Amino acid sequence: MRTAVTERPRTTVLPWFLRVVGAALLAGMGWIHVDLWLDGYRTIDVIGPPLLFDVIAGFGLAVLLLWWESFWGGAAAVVVLLVLTVVASRRPS
Repeated sequence: MRTAVTERPRTTVLPWFLRVVGAALLAGMGWIHVDLWLDGYRTIDVIGPPLLFDVIAGFGLAVLLLWWESFWGGAAAVVVLLVLTVVASRRPS
């Protein structure tokens, strides 16, 4: 039987660090897209609404990533955002 002294404590530094870095990158993406949107991309019908979506989703997911307990849940939300961004950025045929 193992005692509490011999068990290694689980480190939570790496997952927390990755969540903070991910949130910073998402906020950076949101900042870049809000800058582009304010520079005039909002007037382009095909580009304006997806940029605004990325601004809202980027900042919202940055906060959610820090708040969410599950690392994989936050990672899945970020992957969904990336897929939606790629789909929205495609030009209509």
